[in-house]
Amino acid sequence: MDKEINGVHATAVTLFGIATGLYFDTLLAGFCGGLVSLSFLPPMGPVRRLWSLVVSTLFAGYLAQAGAWWFETVNPWDTTPEKLPVVTAFLLGLGAQLLIPIVLARMTAKASAQEQ
Repeated sequence: MDKEINGVHATAVTLFGIATGLYFDTLLAGFCGGLVSLSFLPPMGPVRRLWSLVVSTLFAGYLAQAGAWWFETVNPWDTTPEKLPVVTAFLLGLGAQLLIPIVLARMTAKASAQEQ
């Protein structure tokens, strides 16, 4: 299984010319979560939709392992630990377009409060 995933990951790196060091299964789950989230977002142009998918995918890919560690401590589902990063990546991809603006607004408010 690892050779298949590595082969697909190598193909993606070759096709897109980027090396993120992320697992293909978490990137794919984040992408799928981003696709689902597009149905709940207001209408937008094709470039904005594409950028939304890229952001959701990378957000989920980079945070899936940390999120899986957190989910493993609370264990809300009866899933096997090796599938937990995939579930976490889907949820992060689904919520990325909501979570990112909230986090940025809080960081901006905190920074402006510290300046005063």
